[in-house]
Amino acid sequence: MDALPAPARRLLQVGSVFGRSYRLPGVVELDPDLAVSSAEASDELLTRDLVRASGRESFTFRHILIREVAYGTLTRAARIKLHAAAGSWLEATAGADVDALAELIAYHFRESISLSQLAGQPVDDAARRRAAAWLSHAADVAWAGAASIEAARHLQAAIEHGLTVAEVTYSNSISVSEHVVMMILSLVRNYIPSYQWVINKGWNIADCVSRAYDLEGMAVGTVD
Repeated sequence: MDALPAPARRLLQVGSVFGRSYRLPGVVELDPDLAVSSAEASDELLTRDLVRASGRESFTFRHILIREVAYGTLTRAARIKLHAAAGSWLEATAGADVDALAELIAYHFRESISLSQLAGQPVDDAARRRAAAWLSHAADVAWAGAASIEAARHLQAAIEHGLTVAEVTYSNSISVSEHVVMMILSLVRNYIPSYQWVINKGWNIADCVSRAYDLEGMAVGTVD
């Protein structure tokens, strides 16, 4: 890396913050000084076979060790700043891909906080809440995809960053059961029309029971 021109070396360093792959707009967002030289620097890295083009303005490190070496040249203070900036850029540009990027966004904010703690630097509450919110979002996405282990990992990380995660076993199934029972009673006992009779200050027992059914000894249920 020492033999690289300064812009190409800096591009490699900043790109390493994003992981195995990076996009030029993201790199320039993290280091605006690269705006003018990013194209030339990218050509230099391609020529030296350090990265490979993987899409429009997207590049992938040819080998994970190249990424690790580049990342290792960054100071801890630089990593803290760059990870927070990477999370903010991904957050701002995620658009319809927000669910797909939730885990990555959460990673950058979490990494920034973790490095700050290792350096003994104070972490403000806003940054902690931001990281916890994205970890919670990533957990929701994982649960939706039946990835329970990943979801639990995200929630544990959220707890470590100050987000209260409450879970009451069977609470959802109990509330659903209660809701279903009340739906059944409303339908077969004709509760709603009967209630309307009372509100109207009347009572017509014939109309109230005309569509009501005796539940004793019967099996009832709902079908979705």
